[in-house]
Formats: sequence, structure tokens, C-alpha cells
Amino acid sequence: QPTVPRAVRKLIASPIEVPVKVWISSTGTVEKAEAQLTGQLVSSTLVTAAEHAALRWRFAPAVRGTETVGSEMILKFRYQPAGQ
Repeated sequence: QPTVPRAVRKLIASPIEVPVKVWISSTGTVEKAEAQLTGQLVSSTLVTAAEHAALRWRFAPAVRGTETVGSEMILKFRYQPAGQ
């Protein structure tokens, strides 16, 4: 869950989704996280919070045959207006 300052959370007027691409190692740790914004105007605070949250995630590693391998996926972080 992204950590967002209360003052920033109060400024969210409508739902916002921040897609974050993650690169997952063969051990299941996130090695890199990068927001995938396509023309959206999103606060850099929300983008950074989503990327930092993604870096803390852990996954069961992907498996090819009998070996664990690195993989990629998109996580979607959703921010709601205060009170929702």
C-alpha cells in the first residue's frame, strides 16, 4: 500500500490509477519499478509512492520448466478521494 501524506490525499478529487511496471527477479524480489503513465497528469508524489510501494512487493518467482526465471508485470495502484 503506498504511503501518501494526508495533505496530498485531501487533494485527490477523483479516482486515480497509477500503473507501475515491475521487473521481478528469479528469487521473487522486485528489482525495478517504473510508472507507466500515458498522457495522464498525476502528482509526482503519487507516482513516487506507487513506485516505492511496488519495490516492497514479493512474488513467487516465475518458473520455466524446472528453473525459476525473472519476469515482468504491471501493478495498478488506485488512489481514491478522501472519505471513499
